[in-house]
Amino acid sequence: IKRIRVDLKGNTDRAYTDGIEEGFIIVDAVRLTGRILHATIVAPHASEMISFFTLAMSQKISLYKIYRLVYPYPTFSSGILKVGDFFMRETLTNLPKEIGAYLRYRFARPTKK
Repeated sequence: IKRIRVDLKGNTDRAYTDGIEEGFIIVDAVRLTGRILHATIVAPHASEMISFFTLAMSQKISLYKIYRLVYPYPTFSSGILKVGDFFMRETLTNLPKEIGAYLRYRFARPTKK
């Protein structure tokens, strides 16, 4: 499982234009596949962004597909684009490591007690 954290300050122009100093998005996703397991948004207008993750989780939309979407500019939802961007950057630059971690996660055998 890979955890991605995006701070809105410095990563979204809307936070800059509105003078917002705090706020972040945290997404837990399966390595390599990008399937979203959990999302947390702590920010102004979080209710406008969380429905996006709710839809993505219920329809099994991966971060790969989220990365390819077009977002209006400037909005807080561009933080969602940054989540996909960070996931793609970390996954593609470390592909052999990511494949190994995914296979260990996918085929892990339960331990006997």
